[in-house]
Amino acid sequence: MRWPEVFVNDQPPAFLADIERLCRALGRDGGAPGADLSGPRLAVVAAAVSLSDVDLRGANLHAAEGAGVVFSGSKLQGIVAREASFPEANFDRAVLDGADLAGADLRGASFYKSSLRGANLCGAVLDGASLHADLSGAILLGARVRGVPVEQLFGVGLRFDDETVRKSGWTEDQVRALIGAGAARVESPDADGPAMGHASPTADDDIPF
Repeated sequence: MRWPEVFVNDQPPAFLADIERLCRALGRDGGAPGADLSGPRLAVVAAAVSLSDVDLRGANLHAAEGAGVVFSGSKLQGIVAREASFPEANFDRAVLDGADLAGADLRGASFYKSSLRGANLCGAVLDGASLHADLSGAILLGARVRGVPVEQLFGVGLRFDDETVRKSGWTEDQVRALIGAGAARVESPDADGPAMGHASPTADDDIPF
């Protein structure tokens, strides 16, 4: 398996061998639940194998670099992808229930018919994203959702706060529309208070579309 030269030069052989094993597992078994795809690993793996229709439940994607990566149809329940960079990524029909995407860059990402039930999107940036998704119970405290029609924010129990409203530029009419559709406007957590958790993943649940 060939790797980008700059990546090979910067990494020890054992690290590359680990990445190669991961790629082979994805290609052979169609998944690698719990895999480590943090930091630069994701971009290298995505350049070598398809990440569509794979099983990556519970994987570590912390600070992963995945601009334009295609995860369509994949099982991503419970992934930890805090501070990850996924601009223009494709999550169409993927299942991200209980995913931790706090602080992630999701600008222009597509979530058509995906499931984000109970996902933690606190502080995430979703400007221009396509969110025709199930966001039931998702947490958008402090998130920025500019350029996304509120009609796309479907999800009973979806939570947002004043910071979300301010960052996203929502009008009070838009806020009322969200609340009327089952979302909830909540108080922002105290800086010293407990962090917002995320719901447990619901594996293999059907997406209600």
